Amino acid sequence: VIYTTGEVAKPGQYPIKDRTTVLQAIAQAGGFGPFASKRRVHVYRTINGREAVIPVNLEGIEVGGHSAGNIALRPGDVVVVPERGLFEW
Repeated sequence: VIYTTGEVAKPGQYPIKDRTTVLQAIAQAGGFGPFASKRRVHVYRTINGREAVIPVNLEGIEVGGHSAGNIALRPGDVVVVPERGLFEW
């Protein structure tokens, strides 16, 4: 399983299959919320007993562009979609 939280429609725990990406996990959680920052998504992952934070930029995805870092998730990953900043569109 992975966990999705923040500015998504349905935060929670979701089962994943091999090669599930960050964007697919957000889609499972009902998609981005109205105030989501698509360029500041983070994946929290435990690697060798230490927590790593992997930044993911999904900003170009809505306009058909490339989504930088749309990585495959691993069991136990936590996907965090923060709210947009004051001057962030």
